[in-house]
Amino acid sequence: MEEKPQDSAEPQTVRPDNDTETINQSCRLCQSVQFSAAWSDVHKARLLSNVAGRDPNKVDPEAANALSDRLMPNFIDGSPECDPTSESAASSRSLISEHQFLVSVLDSHLEEWGEPAYRFKAYLCRLAFDLDTLMQVDAPELVKSLGLTFKQIGLDAYHGALVGFLQGEVDPVRNLCRFSLSGIASKGPARLIRKLGRFPIFRDFPFGDAHWDEESLRDPFIKRVSVRKVHGPAHHEAELYQHRWPQCPTILNAGHKFERIEDHRALPELVEAKILLWLDRFKVSDLTLLVGVTDDGVGVQCDSAFNGS
Repeated sequence: MEEKPQDSAEPQTVRPDNDTETINQSCRLCQSVQFSAAWSDVHKARLLSNVAGRDPNKVDPEAANALSDRLMPNFIDGSPECDPTSESAASSRSLISEHQFLVSVLDSHLEEWGEPAYRFKAYLCRLAFDLDTLMQVDAPELVKSLGLTFKQIGLDAYHGALVGFLQGEVDPVRNLCRFSLSGIASKGPARLIRKLGRFPIFRDFPFGDAHWDEESLRDPFIKRVSVRKVHGPAHHEAELYQHRWPQCPTILNAGHKFERIEDHRALPELVEAKILLWLDRFKVSDLTLLVGVTDDGVGVQCDSAFNGS
């Protein structure tokens, strides 16, 4: 009796494990964010060039054109290159590259410690500067002052790590720029951040030529603090990456109280050009607050604001 030929085994579809899927998803997201940053730099470069030609008496045209040249990426097959060519804080590619690196490092340590990540944002509404005097504001000094303040209210007692980024917004009604601190923290620092509005020191923040007026003095220094647990890798948090400053006017509401409104329209080109020229004075690291773990020698490197130097 003839034996039936055995069917050849069909190729098995190997489903990637969860780790592989997470890595692939992370790579796709990073590429998407970097590509978006490259196009953001294209927009910034064109904006600076336009303003330099249109308003040479309101901005330094030579500085604006020079920054435009540095921000404009080279094009490869019709697409802008994603690698940062400048360390300037005005560059979206530089900003994204540095932020993704730092938060990825923090991610790996949190996984090692078995701790979740917490996304936080603290609006520093009483720390506001007139747009016309923004060029006099020293960002590294501002970040260092914030770090020392955190230290004074006892952050050293909370085990863990934190990566914070100084971000900005514009109030076109009052011609002010305001700052917020946004980032990722482990459980210990996140617990302290939730309590920031309770500390009197945040209502008497001493810094340079900060804008004090009757309205701002009635508000606490920390107008709003949000802290939430992150599900998944922290560097997937899109809100960490601020390509452009938003408009957030302060208006008098029906209850005769000042209210901050988020307006998603783009800033006037002249205002955005001034902000970019101010950011170009600094590196991304100048706008970054780092808190590491010092007791066992692992973690993100500790910033000078926290090691007493």
